[in-house]
Amino acid sequence: MVAKFNVALVDDHFTTRNGFRDFLYKLDYVASVNAYSSCKELLLEMNQKPYELVILDIELKDENGLEACKTIRRKYPKVKILMHSNFHLDEYVITAYENGANGYMFKDADPSEMRKAISTVLLDDKLYYSEEGRAILFQSQELKRLRNESNKVSLTSREIEIVKLICEGKSNQEIANILTRDITTITTHRRNILKKLDIHNVTELIKYAIAQGFMKP
Repeated sequence: MVAKFNVALVDDHFTTRNGFRDFLYKLDYVASVNAYSSCKELLLEMNQKPYELVILDIELKDENGLEACKTIRRKYPKVKILMHSNFHLDEYVITAYENGANGYMFKDADPSEMRKAISTVLLDDKLYYSEEGRAILFQSQELKRLRNESNKVSLTSREIEIVKLICEGKSNQEIANILTRDITTITTHRRNILKKLDIHNVTELIKYAIAQGFMKP
């Protein structure tokens, strides 16, 4: 027997709201559809009316569906949320994902893709982002990775050499002797390394060196 689910739909356009409600009722796993013209109306009733799926428009009159998504995710963590929007904007897709939406469906999608989006989120308990949505999210994650890489502190080969010797317990004078440098140079290197890494003692430096693979635990 097919499980039946209760769905809430938020859209401030009467025609869109009614047309989409009719579409949802054609799905054999949908038990009921309650349509709302605002997120405020929905949130006022969610305590009394449990929904398995909430479909949210983004740009609503005096409201933002993305903010409502965040609120619903915080208050009702088990509810599936599917954003439904005309807008093919990177920031909307990314914010929807970051705010906890289970999927993002474009209003100009054909009926088969709409059915796929709803069944993926509701029946398969998986995230649904279209090929375009996934590309946007991938680019966003890649940019974050590149920014993180560029922000990583890099040490010179000489600095890594000094880090290893410090972690071995060598004093500044011993390091100076090993590297045939004067102690003032080593002291300056040591101070600059700690400042660069924002590390304040040898214990933290050892943890850093192990994490970076400079030395074995």
